Amino acid sequence: ISNIHVNVWFGDYNKENMSLNVLKSYGLTEKEGVYIGDSPNDSPMFGCFPLSVGVSSVLDYQEIMEYLPSYTTDSDGSDGFIELIELISSTR
Repeated sequence: ISNIHVNVWFGDYNKENMSLNVLKSYGLTEKEGVYIGDSPNDSPMFGCFPLSVGVSSVLDYQEIMEYLPSYTTDSDGSDGFIELIELISSTR
């Protein structure tokens, strides 16, 4: 279930492995990043990143998700993403 796109690829790829590879290329780990998602297909990433954020709609699917985010925004969709950015910006 994804509310913004369809993912299709060939090979043994996934969001978690690719994200960890990108972080590693910058000398970072998942403990130094934040992940935000909006759908049940983000569950593995919520489990991987200690600081994970889900927009409010992820709670509609919590019964089918193995991992939930460590924080959930009050807003849904793009407003939830904006909420996180505003929170991060306010702490600078």
